[in-house]
Amino acid sequence: MKPFDRDMEDVLACLGDALKDPRRPKHCAQFYIDSFFALNETDYEHALRERPQSGGVLWRNTLHRRAGRHKHAFLDICWAFLATLRSLEDIDAMMAAMELCQCHMYQWPSRWEWIHAPRRGRSGSFSEALLQIVCFVTEVLTWAPDDYSKSRRRADRAAQRGSFVPWPEHARTLLGTDADTTITALCRWMTVCPSHEHFKLLYELARICGRPAVIPMFRCVHLPRLLMDELEKGLALLPRRLEALPPMFATLRWFRTALAHPDGMSTAAFYGSECERGLRLVDRMLGIWPWVRRVPESQHTDEEKANWVFFMRDAGWVHSALGLPYDEAQYRREVLDCSRDAQSLRAQSNVYHCVHDEMMRQCKMDYCGFPPCMATFTSEGRPFRYCGGCKRVPYCSVACQRKHWRWERSAHRNLCDDFRYLRDILEYPAALGKRDMEQPFSKEDAEVLCHVKKVDLAAIQNVAPYYQEYNKRILKEIYGGSADATSYLNKLA
Repeated sequence: MKPFDRDMEDVLACLGDALKDPRRPKHCAQFYIDSFFALNETDYEHALRERPQSGGVLWRNTLHRRAGRHKHAFLDICWAFLATLRSLEDIDAMMAAMELCQCHMYQWPSRWEWIHAPRRGRSGSFSEALLQIVCFVTEVLTWAPDDYSKSRRRADRAAQRGSFVPWPEHARTLLGTDADTTITALCRWMTVCPSHEHFKLLYELARICGRPAVIPMFRCVHLPRLLMDELEKGLALLPRRLEALPPMFATLRWFRTALAHPDGMSTAAFYGSECERGLRLVDRMLGIWPWVRRVPESQHTDEEKANWVFFMRDAGWVHSALGLPYDEAQYRREVLDCSRDAQSLRAQSNVYHCVHDEMMRQCKMDYCGFPPCMATFTSEGRPFRYCGGCKRVPYCSVACQRKHWRWERSAHRNLCDDFRYLRDILEYPAALGKRDMEQPFSKEDAEVLCHVKKVDLAAIQNVAPYYQEYNKRILKEIYGGSADATSYLNKLA
């Protein structure tokens, strides 16, 4: 075996040349499979030489530690391949071009012969090669620090000091200037080659980048169907085959991580037309839950089982949001109980509670206030600029502010004066990062305080419906042109 660095340079050079021009692939799918196998094998051989087995545990000195320059260079190439937006027709053409092995028709560099031997006839599948690339990118990203959480803690401390902390640079590097295009490209690969490995990659993006990655995921109309397909595939194998659990746990981990970053949309809004299908899957998950709970902790952690419970309980909120009948013959008791709890919480909320929730939500907005945009950072890398009137709604650009001012669904000019009036008389914080973000009073005290300070009831009645209908307006704006959400939109009407 040659020295480690030279082996790595050979393998990475092969893959780099093959991925630089994916629109006209000059290598077959089997080439990628062989190359990744050679990369992992070389890495493993180096680990054996550098750090022999000690104490019964093999410390694998992998790419992430030994050859960081190779990791970053190759990660950029693979990421460009996955994040480049292509039509489904282009992907089909690429699959057809990579089906037959023609790699050895021309002059073949001698250093590649040990990687990809000549073959006759058909090569490996494109789906297998694609999953190799996805797994490699995911593995590299697992070593990336969770800088997003650190940046949020720094932002909270900076808010108390009155200073501003921008988003971490690596979030912009991964997602580029157009996060929507990047996430859409990844989801199209998922439609071509469905696998839980894609959800592992999306989880790492959500963990590292936070809101910049999660909000485009909520907007993607393909994800709800792919999520349901993956869960349905796993449930079809349980409880006969225990190996079906890890893919389901990986998918549910992404789901819970994504929902930790609310974007103003309810879970039912994210599901779209897949809501009722999701409820049927939850019914099956509830039936198999006693068996899952008995799985030994040595095989699956308590956190993974908690994600299973989180998804099941979320079905109650979906049932309540859709206004479905409380039919015990159709839905399980656990779903109906959670739905009743959600319904009672909404019933207890009056107009004063809605106004307080909306004013406090504005204090914590870290995205563009124009609903069709909701960008999480500006293209110039500067802080958000707030509305000059109410100083409560942030915008990523002047264009978004002008559009929101006259937006036909809910023009900001109709609410700006009321926001400013309520901010001044009830002493709400003006904007994110300007002062302490603690609530000046609780939601339960809002009604009493409004009566004590003699707040104009007209302002309350004007702002409250805005908060109550906020999710529906966002949903109709984002999913309005999508056939995938038609049935759900009809139920909201």
